Amino acid sequence: NVVGKSTTFQKVGTGQAVQKTRKGKLPLMNIDHGNVEVFLEDWHAPDFIDKFDELKIEHDERKVVVDAGAWALGRKTDEMIINNLNETTMITGDYSTAFTLPLISKGLKRLNTRKVPDDGKRFAALTPGAWEHFINLKQVSNAKYAGDLFPWLKGTDAIYWRKTTWQMITGLPGEGTSQAKCFIYHQSAAACATASEISTDAGWERTYHSFFVNNSLSQGAALIDENGVEAYHIDDTVDIT
Repeated sequence: NVVGKSTTFQKVGTGQAVQKTRKGKLPLMNIDHGNVEVFLEDWHAPDFIDKFDELKIEHDERKVVVDAGAWALGRKTDEMIINNLNETTMITGDYSTAFTLPLISKGLKRLNTRKVPDDGKRFAALTPGAWEHFINLKQVSNAKYAGDLFPWLKGTDAIYWRKTTWQMITGLPGEGTSQAKCFIYHQSAAACATASEISTDAGWERTYHSFFVNNSLSQGAALIDENGVEAYHIDDTVDIT
């Protein structure tokens, strides 16, 4: 529900508890405080449906075009967020290994060292290759290690493990190559602002003798704090053995 061409997200630093002397003044934490402006972008996914083409097919072509446009805009939203996550300089790995347990642990340790909250609001975006390595880890898939309750989130293709929601996302940088990137981040470290969710307009275009269908949205994304993001640099060509 953003109104205008941009919106602002707050960026607050880490506070530290202080002590005071008896009858003395309380020293201030002096928390760093700033903001990040997110500019909205308008995106469209239009297409024509020829009237005579509809007479030659049995399926609902209009629904096909509407769904395809909605998926295209969904991928655009992912792309905007991924591009901003990719701005982080916090990196684990050097493209020399697959998505292994030691690599995962190192990245989590780095987040913890930077005092990124371990409060259940961390998310991980994995390439299809990294996802296969992840779900085959015994610490994730074996009840002996993961516990009696299998960590799959009900009704989703995600796993909640180590207080982090892990998901497979297509379109990550270098996906399927020897220089691929995955990301783990805290919810408060990245921003996505929406002025208009995906909406659909359709109408008859006489000069084209076709129906015109357009899906559109207005969104923007930004990186609020790179300290809350860790990029994994992996070799995504390594197969499961």
